[in-house]
Formats: sequence, structure tokens, C-alpha cells
Amino acid sequence: MHLTAQRFKRLNPLNKVLVYTQGSLSDIPTLPEGHKFTIQEMDMCSPSDINTWLTIYNDAFRRQWDAEQFKKDVLQHPHVLVTNTFFLLAHSKPIGITSIGVFRRNQDIGVGHYIGIKHSWQGKGIGRYLAILRFNLLKCRNIAIAESETTLRHQDSIRLHFSLGFKPKKKPDYWNTNDQSLRIFKFLAWHNLHKMYQDWVLTKN
Repeated sequence: MHLTAQRFKRLNPLNKVLVYTQGSLSDIPTLPEGHKFTIQEMDMCSPSDINTWLTIYNDAFRRQWDAEQFKKDVLQHPHVLVTNTFFLLAHSKPIGITSIGVFRRNQDIGVGHYIGIKHSWQGKGIGRYLAILRFNLLKCRNIAIAESETTLRHQDSIRLHFSLGFKPKKKPDYWNTNDQSLRIFKFLAWHNLHKMYQDWVLTKN
């Protein structure tokens, strides 16, 4: 059977293993100037705002989430306490989403939860803008350390975090999402993450 590169990524077991990065928010740069965007906080209990969030998220990730999925993965996430969610507006129209929060079992550690950008606006540096925004918002709330949890298939996101000072975290702590993958897959995924970081560092030297 012929496998496309995208399908291979989905089937590769290493691309389903959670990997972790951690960074000091003192290293986060200030928001870049020149963008003519507006930030608007979302009312996470408003059906209208939830619908807007879902429209952006589903367009960004080519999914079909509904309000129940939003409730499960945002409002009631088992490991992340999402405190605030924001829309990014261009010409008064929502084009992006991002959230900030803390880990439920260690509320001294910040976490950015979901960045989504409408497909037609991708590739314009908006993801970096939203990442810098959310980590600055966490810093303003006296959060010193933040972490990211993702999978190897999201390499652009991982490299973005590297560019903001994040480094690989070898194993999860008690507050992190516990990955149920086989130990050998966890080891190989961490090895690949570390290699990705080393390669990224070489490109910056």
C-alpha cells in the first residue's frame, strides 16, 4: 500500500508519544512591533465565543470539533487549568486563538494551550506572535517557568519553542500529562527531540 508522507506521520508510533520542553519566561522577548492586530479575551462560557473558537480551530487543524470537545479539552482538561483564552483579530475579524494556563497539579508552572490560526493566515509569523503574547501574559502573572507538551509530528511548534529559549525535558514530572506509550517509544521520542534540539542549535551558531 502506498503511504503518503502525511499518512506515514500519522501512523508512526513515535509521532504519538508526548514530548516535553521547558523554558524560563525571563528569556521571552517582548511582542514584536509592526503587527496591526487586536487581542480580545474570549468568554469561555459564551456559546457564541465557543462557536467562534471552534470555527478557527477546525479551520486551522482541519478537524471537526464541537462544543463538547471544547469543554473536554479546554474547560475540563485533566492536567491543564486553562485560565484565559484570547482571539487575535485582523480588521476586526477573529483569525487566531491562544490560551494560557497552569498545570493543575503545580500551578507555579505555566503552559500555553493551543495556538490556532485560520489557514489563509498561516505562514505569516502569526504563530510566533501568539506564542510570545501568551508567554508574556504568563510572565505578567508572576509565572517564571513554562512548559510545552506536544508530539514530534508538530515540529514547527517544537522549533518555535526552541527559538523562545525552551529546551527538551527528558521525562515528565508529576504535574505533566502521563503518556502511556511503551518505554522504548518514549526513549526514542526523547532521543529524536534531543537530536532536533542539537540540530536547531547548530543552525544558530
